[in-house]
Amino acid sequence: MSERKLLLLIADLDRELREHAGLVREAREAAAHTADKPRGLRLRGMASVLHDFYTGIERMLERIAIELEGELPAGHDRHARLLDRMTAEIESVRPAVLSEETAQALRPYLRFRHLFRNV
Repeated sequence: MSERKLLLLIADLDRELREHAGLVREAREAAAHTADKPRGLRLRGMASVLHDFYTGIERMLERIAIELEGELPAGHDRHARLLDRMTAEIESVRPAVLSEETAQALRPYLRFRHLFRNV
């Protein structure tokens, strides 16, 4: 990958991270203003924010895989495989993007996103 393409990827990921920080703030605010179990539209809104949270993370991981590795995992478990792949250092390609601990912390969000889309 050329230095120019790498700088463009970094700039794109930086923009995504700034936008993603807004989702995190939104989720924290929603949680802080929920005294009891959310219902109805509030519950749907909070679920949507959680969905968007993980979708944003996965979009960044996909960009890294496409730009640096040249492909995305395929198959029915491609989303979980992408998350797993990002914990591995690939010599002469890229360092590990996520620690094992971070990947484990993201798994419930991946499962929730799948549930949210398929219910």
